[in-house]
Order: sequence, then structure tokens, then C-alpha cells
Amino acid sequence: MQRILFILLLASSLHAQQFTTWSLNENLPQSQVFAMCEDAKGYLWLGTQGGGVCRFDGIRFDVFTTTEGLPSNYIQAVYEDHRGRLWVGTNGGLCFFDGKRFQNLPFPAAAIPTVYGFLQTDNDRVLVGTSDGLWQFNFQTQKLNRLSVDVSVDHEDVYVLHASHNAIWMGAQTGLWRLSEGKKAVN
Repeated sequence: MQRILFILLLASSLHAQQFTTWSLNENLPQSQVFAMCEDAKGYLWLGTQGGGVCRFDGIRFDVFTTTEGLPSNYIQAVYEDHRGRLWVGTNGGLCFFDGKRFQNLPFPAAAIPTVYGFLQTDNDRVLVGTSDGLWQFNFQTQKLNRLSVDVSVDHEDVYVLHASHNAIWMGAQTGLWRLSEGKKAVN
């Protein structure tokens, strides 16, 4: 009986919700939104498939594309780090926005991977999940370096990263991985 009551209450509360849609008619630069992040100032950053990234203040969209320095207009991930930089992952590499301009970060690899996700670690580094494994940006050296996790995932797609309980969780082409400090990766 309690389950039925819960389901009825849930259904009635969902029915009472009002949804607002923003689309091309409201100046969203592209209708496919693949990434989203709210920054510390309250702006909503949206990554689109072909329209670049846009900053939404609840009323209007400010659009940023390759013209403003993005490596590609096909955005896969947006993430704000602890320093307030907005990281943008694209199908043509990555960059960050320091509040004034986009700065591209070159990969020290022959091919430029698609960037799927970000995670800032406690030691002031940003992990980068890509179509070519896991990478790390070091604020001290200002460079990207490949992280060797396990031979079966080092050059595979790493889609999502999450920190929890003294471990980093990684969703990859080869499954779910848990990286614990000082221990080998567990699949």
C-alpha cells in the first residue's frame, strides 16, 4: 500500500512540474546539447554538437566557437576546476577558458584524441578522459602527460571520471575501473 501511495505522490508531483524549453528559436546555437556545467558564478555552460559552447545566464546565450579559440565546435565535456577555469573537451582536443580567452592545450601525441571527461584531483592536477586513454594536466609544468593505468585501457576510450572514497572511478570502453592511490587499477 505504501508503494502505491508513493508512486501516486511521485506521479502527481511530476505532473505539477512546469518545463521550459530552449531551442534554436531562443538562440541556442545548436539543438544537440551533449555537456553541461554550472560555474561558480551561476552561469550554465552548454556544449553542443556543432555550435560550440555557450554560456547561459537564464535569459540569453553567449556563444563561443572556433572563432574564439575552441579547437572544435563539437563539444563532449565541460568542467570547472577549483581555480575557476572552465575546461572544454572536444572531438579535436581540449582547451580551458580563464575568464578572458580560450587556451588550447596540445597533446604530445601524433593524433589528437576526442576528450570525454575531466576530474580535478586533490594534488592540483586535472585528469582527462579521452579516446586515447587517461591523461593528466599538471598545473606546475603546464603540460599534459599520459597516465598508464593498465595495458588493456591505456589506449582505449575513457568516458567518465568520478572521485569517491579515496579512489577514482573511471568508465571506459573496457568496463568500470577503480584507481586507488598506491594500488594497481582494478577492473
